[in-house]
Amino acid sequence: MEPLTTRLIAGAALLAVLILGGWISTGLTTEQASQTAATLALEVAPEQARSQELAKPASYIETPAYYRTELEATLALLELQVDVDALVERLMQPNTFYNPITRSAPVVQKSGESRTDGPLELTVVREDLRVQRSGLENTSAHTLIRLHNHAQVPLAYHVVARSHDGGDCKMRAVTQYDALVLEPDEQARISICSGSHDVEIVDLRFMEVSEIGARWIRQVPTKAFGLDDIAVRGHKPSKHVPPCSQVPVKESAEQLSKGEAQWEDMVDFYSRHDCNFYRRPASYKRILSPLLELPAKG
Repeated sequence: MEPLTTRLIAGAALLAVLILGGWISTGLTTEQASQTAATLALEVAPEQARSQELAKPASYIETPAYYRTELEATLALLELQVDVDALVERLMQPNTFYNPITRSAPVVQKSGESRTDGPLELTVVREDLRVQRSGLENTSAHTLIRLHNHAQVPLAYHVVARSHDGGDCKMRAVTQYDALVLEPDEQARISICSGSHDVEIVDLRFMEVSEIGARWIRQVPTKAFGLDDIAVRGHKPSKHVPPCSQVPVKESAEQLSKGEAQWEDMVDFYSRHDCNFYRRPASYKRILSPLLELPAKG
């Protein structure tokens, strides 16, 4: 007997048993019986079934044991001598978060003025910068803000600022700086507009993170954090890390633009999770109390 005929007969017999059992135990309806038959008729080739299983995330990845194994591997790769137990405990604790300036209460600063919020100092400065446009290069005055991290730990940050008088900023220079994280004592010079202007700081948020957390954040593409095009173009990490290709950049940016997630929710998750293995659950919010385990489940 041909193998195909044998499989068809066996399948028909199994279908009969399932239908009879269904009638007896659950009162299977005619419609349900048809659906069962249709399901059995869809034979999946073994190689296809295997590839489907491999495409599914391994449940072991979601265990504390796997998390710790990958953390230890990363620390070894970076040649970081760290107490792993203490680090895991630190990563389960809430991060110190600051949001001193909000869109509902923006702040205006003049050139030369500084303000300090927690460990972050923000100063408005005027500098002469070289600008290249249409193949021509010239030097012109620009208004910038300078951020300085005075903390002993890295700061992930997000700042939105603009010219207060609405001046023409078409000749805005693109300065290079780490647009995601500032290391201890590191500074960022961010161009706001050509010419001399007062600066309106619309939003300022920053978060203290661990050394490994700073690295994990830098792996995430900048657009996933809702940065504008100028910031994306100017972003130059102070420490090189290979970016993750699995982060759903468009989806993350849309969640931020719709208010379904906040910048601090995104940063808080990726300060604890390597995006090569973990994707932020849509339900994850910045934690306010210690986690019971890592990885976080949302």
